This record gives sequence, C-alpha cells and structure tokens, in this order.
Amino acid sequence: MRNSGSLPLKPNDQAIYTLSARDHIMLEFTRDYLKITSEVMHRGIQELHIAIQKILASKNVKYAELKPALVSLVNRNETGFLFDSRCIKSSWCGLEVAKEIIPLFDKDTTQSVLCGDLLGDD
Repeated sequence: MRNSGSLPLKPNDQAIYTLSARDHIMLEFTRDYLKITSEVMHRGIQELHIAIQKILASKNVKYAELKPALVSLVNRNETGFLFDSRCIKSSWCGLEVAKEIIPLFDKDTTQSVLCGDLLGDD
C-alpha cells in the first residue's frame, strides 16, 4: 500500500473509533470459519481502516473529525423518528426521509444517523 503523504499508513498506529456493533459477530465467524489468527484478522482490519481513511481524505474528510459521531457518549442528545413507509410513495422510503431531514441539520455539528425497519403487525 502506498502512502499518499497525508495519512499515517503504519498499521497499529491507527485509532479505530468504531466497528459496526450490529455486525461484529461476523468478524468472529469469519475468523473461525477461515481459521485465521487474531494477528491476521487485526492486520486485515487495519488495512481496511487505512483504505477507508484514503477514501474519506479524497473527499476532504478527516476520519479523526468523525469521532464525535462514532463514539458513544452518555451526555449525548439522541432522538428517534418513526415513519410509516406506507405514506411514502417511493420504495426507497429511507432515501426520501433522508432528503427531507438531513438538510435540517446544523452544518457545524457532527451527526450520526442510523436507520432501519420495524417489521411486524404490532
């Protein structure tokens, strides 16, 4: 991997603020299924992290500046919104909601937006 000059690309020096908490079981499953060592798994995660930093840097986004949105804080203000997808004509209802809500955010703040579906009859 080549260093673009603006990123520290030495593995083990990389601070990773979060992994997908909902999908972390896949890391263990992948490790066990492929029978790879923890060291190999760690190196793979570090390499992916470096790749993500490069992509963000190409868009003028510094990974370190995303920390407030990636790390849980006990004093954070959190809000949940529920939308009835039957009231949205598009099959991409999440995109339609995001188009309306995201422009309302203060551009000088860091936000974390999670989305999902509530399924079931009740």
